[in-house]
This record gives sequence, C-alpha cells and structure tokens, in this order.
Amino acid sequence: MKSRSLFENIKLNSSSMVFRQKDTAVAQYYHWHPCLEIIFILSGYGLVVVDNQQYTAKPGRMFVFPPFRLHKVQITGTDKHPYIRAIVHIDQTQIMNALEGFPRHSKNFRYLSADSSPAQAYDLSDKMDFIATTLTQFEKLNPGPDYHISEVMLLIMQLMNSLPAAVEGFQKNDITLSTQIMDWVEQHYSERLSLDWIATELGFSAGYISKTFRAQTGGTLQEYILCRRIKQGCDLLQTTNLSIADIAESVGFKDVTYFITCFKKLMKSTPLQYKKIQRR
Repeated sequence: MKSRSLFENIKLNSSSMVFRQKDTAVAQYYHWHPCLEIIFILSGYGLVVVDNQQYTAKPGRMFVFPPFRLHKVQITGTDKHPYIRAIVHIDQTQIMNALEGFPRHSKNFRYLSADSSPAQAYDLSDKMDFIATTLTQFEKLNPGPDYHISEVMLLIMQLMNSLPAAVEGFQKNDITLSTQIMDWVEQHYSERLSLDWIATELGFSAGYISKTFRAQTGGTLQEYILCRRIKQGCDLLQTTNLSIADIAESVGFKDVTYFITCFKKLMKSTPLQYKKIQRR
C-alpha cells in the first residue's frame, strides 16, 4: 500500500463538504482530519479503532469522527464483498450556521462535531436501503466538487434523521485487553515505554500483550504508540511555542533527531514545515 500522511488535509476550499463514494480493496491506516468526517459502509467487513475502542465495521454501520480525532479504519474487501463506503467531510462551522433555524438538528450536529465529543458508531442496517438511496441520489443530483449549502444541509439533516433519538451511538464495548492497553498508553506515552513494562503493569506476558493487541486492533502496539506520540506532537506544534526538542521529549522521544525522522516518515513533512503550514 502507498504510504500516506497521518494528517489528511481535506481541501474544502469554498465548499462546505467533500463527498465521495469509493470502492477499494483494502483500507488500513491511522489518520485524522481538520474537519468532521462521516463514513457509511455499504460493503466490506473489518474494524474501526477510535477513542481507545474497537468496533466491527460492516454494511449498515455509520461512523462519525470529530475534527482532529485519531482513528484507524481497517477494512478488507473481497471479490464478493468489495469495500464500498460513502465518505463525507464537512466544514462544521458552515453547517452549524446553516442549521440555526432547526434547533433539534443544530443541537445534535453541534454535539457530533464538537472536538470534545466522542466519536460515534451507529448500526443503521435496518435503514441501509434508505441511506444508500439517499447518498446515491445526492451524488447523481450534485456531481460536485462544489455543493450548494442548502443541498449539503438537506443531506446532513436526512442522515441525522436516520440516527437514534438519542444522538449518542453504541454503548461502550466491554473493556477488552486492547482497550486497557490503549488507556494505559494514553497515561504513559510521554515516558520511555517498553513491552515488558506494559505487560508487567497489566499482568500479562509480553507475548500475549503483543499478540492480543494485533488481533483486536489489526496493528502492532509499536505502531499505535508511534502514531499517538506523533499526533500529540502535531497538537503541540499547532498550539504551543515549544521548541522541536522540547516537543520531542514531551511525547516520549529522547532523541530529537529520531523524532524528526519518525515525524517526516508519518507526516510527509518535517515538524518545522508542518508548524509553518498549520499556522498560515
């Protein structure tokens, strides 16, 4: 698979939305966006990892990721069940303003798009035909790339009308070992971590920790820790005036050169280049 940046800078330009229906064989990556993202799965099976939780991805599932939320989508398509999904990236500010005259929709959308809100996962398999038809009709009537705000607002309201009365999605899954691991990493990623230390703290062997994390999330623990550290590094580059060396140390890198190397590999730019671009 072609290497991609963890940060996918969706170019909305003057439009309030980017809409795509995609058919691809495999998707497997951690990433985040500067805007709200909605994914509706039409075909294909796999998992989604977000907010230290993992969810089954299958036809009829809708996932809503708030801006700048680190998440991983891993779907494997087959000839019989190719990975087909509708992806909607939304300028939440424009839509928020447009929904002012619709109190219920405005309240729900504000919750879904807030930076502090959890990502949402919905099982809408009983409404799949309606949602699939709605998305197909929208694409047919609005070929893009520029969408009138009224058409976007109508689509968002139709999708939100398909959600449960209480806008919150699934209840939290039972706490799996991978969730415990990610929760522990969240508290310690700025420290010098080792697999043996994590295993000792959680009461399992290192081999069992490594094997179970891969089985439950579709990736290695080392990959997750690195992505989490780089994501925090990006946040600090955007919001503080700390030096590159101080940021590297604060996110768990004792060698600033290695931090820059890892950052460039995952972000396709150096930390300084990223900082300049994000602060324009």
